[in-house]
Amino acid sequence: MGMGSAPISSNMAAAPMATVPMATNMAFSSTMTTPSLPSNQLTSSQASRPQYAPSNQLSPKGDGTKPLPSSAFADLENLSKSMMQTAAGKQTTVSQPSSTVQTAPTQAATVVNTTTAVPTQTQPSQPQTPPSSVLSLADVFVPLETVQPGTTPPITAYDKNGIKMVFHIGKDRPRPDVIVIVVSTMSSNTSAVKSLSFQAAVPKVMRVKLQPPSATDLPAFNPILPPAAITQVMLIANPQKKDVRLRFKVQFMLNEQQVTDVGDVSSIPAQ
Repeated sequence: MGMGSAPISSNMAAAPMATVPMATNMAFSSTMTTPSLPSNQLTSSQASRPQYAPSNQLSPKGDGTKPLPSSAFADLENLSKSMMQTAAGKQTTVSQPSSTVQTAPTQAATVVNTTTAVPTQTQPSQPQTPPSSVLSLADVFVPLETVQPGTTPPITAYDKNGIKMVFHIGKDRPRPDVIVIVVSTMSSNTSAVKSLSFQAAVPKVMRVKLQPPSATDLPAFNPILPPAAITQVMLIANPQKKDVRLRFKVQFMLNEQQVTDVGDVSSIPAQ
């Protein structure tokens, strides 16, 4: 019996030694579970951003420190979103000067165009003063028997082919701007002159009117008888009192042949 008791006592004494490793294992297990965070306390967004939950906020040792609550991670996430929005706002603000710089040349160009267009509107070109208007001679008629000779000597306008045309400047005027001229045409041909016509033209600043002639035919010249003549009143309107240059055309039939000639007169007085 005494020998059997010793092993029992030895086994009993060895029991505490077996208990220590168990306690040690339990303490080690407790130390390992303390720094780890439960998976149900992390949201999917927090799990994807490990930089917002640094490991130094957790107790690396089994000192009993509690992990950060879930509201702290929410605050960090809100803070990160706010920083991202602030950064985006700065980028938008910085891009505004670029837009201003691009629109500035367009505004400047508009100002220049407006400035150059102002003189055209405020300073129109002044039209030249038109000359005095030339009144029509349609309603002016001077009977031949009322014309009185003036002081100007007669002007020989044409003297060819046996035909002589003389201008007689009248004294009186039906209108202050109108000159009265009597055109006398005579023939020295031994044959009759038929279908005689006289046409006249003056510068654009004047007007000319030929009243009907006294006749269109001239008999053959007879030195014993007074020469026959065709008379025609010509009116010239000259409101600007410029020198008169008259161009004319004479046409007639002589010995069954048509004769046409032209000429000009520049010695007609303006007054």
